[in-house]
Amino acid sequence: MLKKLSVLVLTFAVAAVFAPGLNAQSISEAELRAAGLTDAEVALFMSLLGGTTTTTTTTSSNRGCDADYLRDLSMGSQGADVMNLQEFLNDAGFTVSVSGAGSVGMESMYFGAKTKAAVTAFQNAYAADILTPVGLTSGTGYFGAGSRAKVRDLCMNVVVTPDDNDNDNDDNDDNDDDTSSLRGGEASLESFEMNDGETDEIEEGKSEEVAEITFDVEDGDVRVSRLDLSFEAANANDEDEPWDVFSTVTLLDEDGDEIASEDVSDEDDWLENDDEPFVFRFKNLDYVVREGDEAMITVVIEAEDNLDGLADGETWTIFVDEDDIRAEDSEGIQQYTGDEDEIYYFYEDHTDNFVTPYAATDQAEDIAESFTNFVLRDKPTSNTTLKDQKVNFFYQFSELVNMRQQLRDNVLVVDNTFFSKPLIIK
Repeated sequence: MLKKLSVLVLTFAVAAVFAPGLNAQSISEAELRAAGLTDAEVALFMSLLGGTTTTTTTTSSNRGCDADYLRDLSMGSQGADVMNLQEFLNDAGFTVSVSGAGSVGMESMYFGAKTKAAVTAFQNAYAADILTPVGLTSGTGYFGAGSRAKVRDLCMNVVVTPDDNDNDNDDNDDNDDDTSSLRGGEASLESFEMNDGETDEIEEGKSEEVAEITFDVEDGDVRVSRLDLSFEAANANDEDEPWDVFSTVTLLDEDGDEIASEDVSDEDDWLENDDEPFVFRFKNLDYVVREGDEAMITVVIEAEDNLDGLADGETWTIFVDEDDIRAEDSEGIQQYTGDEDEIYYFYEDHTDNFVTPYAATDQAEDIAESFTNFVLRDKPTSNTTLKDQKVNFFYQFSELVNMRQQLRDNVLVVDNTFFSKPLIIK
């Protein structure tokens, strides 16, 4: 069972839930074309087909890695995420422009021909991860789900320079602005939990401590620099946009000192504001936790004043998703934590919907795991469960059926007893 925290805010409730709160989503044809297998699966299939994988090294510090890429981008797209993409490409060696708009330090918010060319070069460099799984042989310049996944994968392993921060604390050496104040080696963040705050009620125009986040820091000191807090509205809510309900969210450390406080009442300040979960990002944080200590972050939420029409109360869900807390250790390596374990509770409650627990973590992984099942397992004998329907979906396409047979034939060349052995997909 998933744990929930209930917080009644005036006439609305905030439930801090320790799970991603996944919703059933349909798989579109565009997402199917764009989504790819994991690196390990691609490498396996490429080796069986006699192909090779191509890798390119990103720079040791990449400005574009501080952004999330939440939508597809193509010719004519405009926005801050286009600028982030240009920063990533430039810093990774896929130059958008050598001078003027799009060059290093002059990245723009417009996706034009030069950006398309750089994206194409990036896709060609990582063809095995981005193109081959979807049957393409050359880059298209369309920055879709497969390309976004590869950027996220590369950024998970890139060493970054900590963000500049003006919030110096002269009275506490734990809050120096650079990694020189951090001790130890490569750290790890363990045992993430999110629990009840002091109260489950917030009056209109008042603020209360609604949740407490804890995790252990091992093997070295870290500086927490970023935290993403996700919000979901209950179906019965009259108001389903958090910026109209909440005014301020504040993060406090274990001593009650402020880590950050942000006005959350402007829709444009939200990282994800088109669909649930709505995500608000705290960045440029300067919260240092020493090796062997437990990090403790208290979440304080303030309700808007004059909330008309909410007399019956409203319920919200808040959570920190997997990898949504980022910290840097003394070696400048990014470390992540979040509510990664609760996804298995979700899977256990929906075993008929997913072929593996990992498939329940993300829509793209759901596609990839279902495709792996399609290749390595026999065709489902029924179509009654959602997980069987997902696998049977691939059998509608003759190209995929032919690819499946080719892969299976090559597996038998390597090991002619492979399919007679128990097959475990985790």
